[in-house]
Amino acid sequence: MSRPDPYSVDAGQETRSRSPLSRSIGHTRGRALNVPSENRPQSYTSPHRMKDYERPSVRSYFHGSWYPHQPSPDQQTWTAYGSERIRAQTAELASLAISTTPSHEIGADYREGNNTLRSGGGFPSIDRVSSTDSPILVKSHLPRASNTRQEPFVEDGGLCPPEDYSRSPGPSHLTRLLRNPPPAETAVSSMNGMERNNDLRQDEIATERDSLLQTKILDHIPPSYNSSSPNEVEAQTSSAAGGKIGSLRNANICSLAIKLSSAKHWNRRVIWTNAVVAPISALPAVALALLLNLLDGLSYGIILFPLGEAVFSDLAPDGLSIFFVSTIVSQLVYSCGLSRFNAVGSEMIEVVPFFHKMAFTILSQVGQDKRAVISTTIFCMALSSVLTGVVFFLLGYLKLGSLIGFVPRHILVGCIGGVGAFLVLTGIETAARLEGSLEYTFDTLKVLFSLPTFFMWMLPLAISVFLLVLLQFLKHPFTVPAFFLSILASFYLLIAAIPALTIEGLRDGGWIFNAPKSNVPFWHFYTLYDFRAIHWEVVLENIPTMMALTFFGILHVPINVPSLGMTLGLENVDVDRELIAHGVSNCLSGLVGSIQNYLVYANSVLFIRSGGDSRLAGIMLALATTAIWMAGPGIIGYIPVFVVASLIFLLGIELLRESLYDTWRKLHKFEYLTVFITAVTMGLYDFVVGILVGIILTSLAFVIQASQKPAIRAAYSGARSTVRRHPFQQRFLNQVGPQIYLYKLGGFIFFGTISSVENSILDLLEERNFNERPIRFLVLDLTGVNGIDFSAAEAFMRIRRMLEKRDIFLVLTGPNGDVNAALEGVGIWDGGEEGVKLFSELNDGLQWSENFLLEAYYASKDQVSSRTTHLEVPSRPRAEVENVMNNSPRISQLRAAAKMREREESVSKWSSFKQPLPLILQTFQERTAENEDFWFRIIDFFERKEFLKGAVLFSQGEAASEFYLIQEGLLKASYNHQTGRYYESITAGTTCGELPFFSETPRTATVVAERDCVTWAMNREQWAQLQEQYPDVGRELYRLALKLTTERMESITNYILTRSS
Repeated sequence: MSRPDPYSVDAGQETRSRSPLSRSIGHTRGRALNVPSENRPQSYTSPHRMKDYERPSVRSYFHGSWYPHQPSPDQQTWTAYGSERIRAQTAELASLAISTTPSHEIGADYREGNNTLRSGGGFPSIDRVSSTDSPILVKSHLPRASNTRQEPFVEDGGLCPPEDYSRSPGPSHLTRLLRNPPPAETAVSSMNGMERNNDLRQDEIATERDSLLQTKILDHIPPSYNSSSPNEVEAQTSSAAGGKIGSLRNANICSLAIKLSSAKHWNRRVIWTNAVVAPISALPAVALALLLNLLDGLSYGIILFPLGEAVFSDLAPDGLSIFFVSTIVSQLVYSCGLSRFNAVGSEMIEVVPFFHKMAFTILSQVGQDKRAVISTTIFCMALSSVLTGVVFFLLGYLKLGSLIGFVPRHILVGCIGGVGAFLVLTGIETAARLEGSLEYTFDTLKVLFSLPTFFMWMLPLAISVFLLVLLQFLKHPFTVPAFFLSILASFYLLIAAIPALTIEGLRDGGWIFNAPKSNVPFWHFYTLYDFRAIHWEVVLENIPTMMALTFFGILHVPINVPSLGMTLGLENVDVDRELIAHGVSNCLSGLVGSIQNYLVYANSVLFIRSGGDSRLAGIMLALATTAIWMAGPGIIGYIPVFVVASLIFLLGIELLRESLYDTWRKLHKFEYLTVFITAVTMGLYDFVVGILVGIILTSLAFVIQASQKPAIRAAYSGARSTVRRHPFQQRFLNQVGPQIYLYKLGGFIFFGTISSVENSILDLLEERNFNERPIRFLVLDLTGVNGIDFSAAEAFMRIRRMLEKRDIFLVLTGPNGDVNAALEGVGIWDGGEEGVKLFSELNDGLQWSENFLLEAYYASKDQVSSRTTHLEVPSRPRAEVENVMNNSPRISQLRAAAKMREREESVSKWSSFKQPLPLILQTFQERTAENEDFWFRIIDFFERKEFLKGAVLFSQGEAASEFYLIQEGLLKASYNHQTGRYYESITAGTTCGELPFFSETPRTATVVAERDCVTWAMNREQWAQLQEQYPDVGRELYRLALKLTTERMESITNYILTRSS
């Protein structure tokens, strides 16, 4: 059950209570006004200031709301001291510095009335359940609806659209077409040009330069008649995640309908350009891409099944057919508009090792039942393609393509190296015509180095190495195709020149692939599907392999797509759109019985740069590939084995070079070790295990590297707040300030980084260091911390226990909602709040620490006055302040600082003077050698002005017409700086606004009364009269203004540097 709030307002009257400070020091003598705030006049000031008065939104607690990058602590339970209460305490302490009344007789409220945060204006309201002795329990929640209509807040230079604009669908494309018919004359574009425009329009809807919040009204958008924008459909509403697919479909349908329905397009010139010239101009690119497809099919389409096993030995033609089907499907999907690029699609080469693993698993489970093994294997291949497509599609549909970027790149690099090692080993197995798979035994090694097997696999290896060297000098796109065509032609010329060499003899010797059966059609692989023979339990066992294959497959799109866009000079490439295209192509490929495919970067660049930069060229390539597929697999019986093995070696060596050689000295040592171990594990042992090893090593590398970056960004001894205090208090805090020690923490704090924080604190508390540098407050600024794990949160509990043994306060500042929840979850505030304090920002925590030390100072001063022999601070909170006084490393600093009272005896001498002379003498005595006779001459040039709480003294940018001496109350100066917005509390016994006044420059801050204030102001006329009558006093004021400015600039600069470090 919560205790009643002693500061609550009942029946329109304010209930006054003794402040915590006054209760801790002595009895209360109330001096505050008891007029309810709603019944008070707006201002006590002169009429010319009336227009400047306003009631601003209260932002005294969550100052972090000025910083949009900081997470809001809304709907979180905070145990914290409110900023308003801290500044009220600061104002009361300032009143002690300029008053001759003993501190135990002075009392003021820490807050006047019910000054909790207003629930309007978008700021969280707070419920306070506390006594004046305990921290305020602040419970944030969203504001309730108010009957008062709030004006919309508009950023500078921004537009505020009508309230119902986002809900108004606006006119449809058909309505605008009827209202504004298209012009009679429209430029005729070529079909290729229109296709490019329609493709590019999808990405021109929003660019990096467009504003995040659209402020244009739909009715003001000029009508577009050939547009394919997703917003130009009937019932003009914003589509959700599925809007991208609808926009693509509508774009292509709209473009096709316009072309077919507009007769002006069908003249002789247009027909000749698009039906004859365009296809002929694309033939060179189509021929090159077709040749590349054929070489790819011969290199890894043939080895789709492990041909060394007897069960799969006759499936090379079927593997080639499956390759062609996957290539045709992907090419049609990309070329028909789902992809931004007119790219080349092909089978995903990385699937081969995974398919071999699935085949061996099925073979070991099913046995030698050929029909069942083949049916189960080919079904698992097709199913894995569907699963890959579904994942691709969902990532694109839900716009989660950016998530793939969180997968470390060196995992993919290691997997590429594993595929390269697998291909090299597969090349040896294919060229040597080994029976079964390649085994790492002495017998296998003996076979490989026996004649003629040694020459059978060494020849293609030498050819591939020679070609790699040749490619260093000849980088033409036709180099590789021309090289292998010349090798193939030389092989058959050699057969023709030597009569002893025959096709059949070379085929029997293993130099040419065996010819497929004469009655095997191109669609033969469809006959391998027998759902009655599938072992479904074995299919389920292969699901992990399919998932690993899917994980590896999705890593290519975020790499290939941006790389291709950069190479082709295309901006704003939509990765989500490409993911959807890949999802459709893989799902369709699996449904028609084929396997995974993807956009091939290298082939696409060659194709587009050779003239295949149109949809028509892509469709022509798909038709040509279909023709090759339908020609049948008989061509395999005439392909030399060493040519295929050379292609496999070439690709494997290139992948190994990319993975292991190109990354040498480019990666961190541990990252390179991860790549190497992943590649070796995948190539020599198992692909799924290799991926898991890569993930584990990558996680370990991340922990090691992250732990090497310290969580402590900076450390400060004697850090100070921005409060503008009385000179006496400034001098005292300068002496005891080192008792405040600040650590700036940053980043994500976890078990790997929290140990450095603990060790630093342990070193700080070590006996020898503590005696040399005693501290009372350890401030941990968590503003830069974006999260902590459970281990780090538990460490904060250990830190709290360590500090409690030394009677040190743990002051936590600026945690976001997640950090606060994590600390609360481990019970950081369990067992009371005697040792740990929480504040919304760093300035509040430093201000509270300074106030605590000042309370001890005034308590000790009173006891010295009463001739006590020891320092003792009673009451608020008695245990806390007594501990301060009884701690020997810190007591010496406090006693030394308490002796300053001897230099304050002159204050009582000035108490008989009429204001503002005592105020002038107290404010300037630390900075000037002039006495009261000198300053007595200027008292008539000051005018007494009073400001109610909330009144605005001046705003930033205004002309400086006055400067003020603060006699009572508290002001808040808010600055808008390049590094952010910050505030400064201005207490009694100080000045305000002197620099812009004397320098005749605009105001640099907005100053608002935080409490009811009594000030003494000098205006321009009075300043001119003072300079004319007493020029020596004017010169002295100039000099004092420079001194004050130097002090404040130093204070503000130090705080900015502290906060931004």
